[in-house]
Amino acid sequence: MPFATVVEVKASIAGALHVEVSVMAGFWTQVIADATTAAADEIYGHFLDLGYSTAQVLTWDRALTFSKFLARYQALIDGSGDKDDVGEWRTELDYWRGKLEEITTLEISDELADPVITGTVGHGGLSTANDLYGLDSDDSRRGVPTEW
Repeated sequence: MPFATVVEVKASIAGALHVEVSVMAGFWTQVIADATTAAADEIYGHFLDLGYSTAQVLTWDRALTFSKFLARYQALIDGSGDKDDVGEWRTELDYWRGKLEEITTLEISDELADPVITGTVGHGGLSTANDLYGLDSDDSRRGVPTEW
């Protein structure tokens, strides 16, 4: 899996706190597991909304970096005993969320990947999934003449 693991995020947090992993309190394990899941969900949600497939997201070149930092700062915020003392970590989390939102293309093995879902509604009242036919994209019935 290309996303950061709980072990990797825990080591990253230990480094940020300037402590050894072995001396971290037991509650960190669940906090980090939750943050790691949240980071993956955020990455999946972002790219699935852009039309990329789960398989494409799983092979994104920058998945490890983004998931590690999103999970790291979310865990530091959630694991902090003093919710008023998380300003720097919240700034970092907002930074990484903002960087993720700026990305509109997905690179796999240093190549741009095309979204696999384009232009159709696949569920709900406007779904075209079961239609027997559809209008050509430049059909005049769409309001755009095909020839002038």
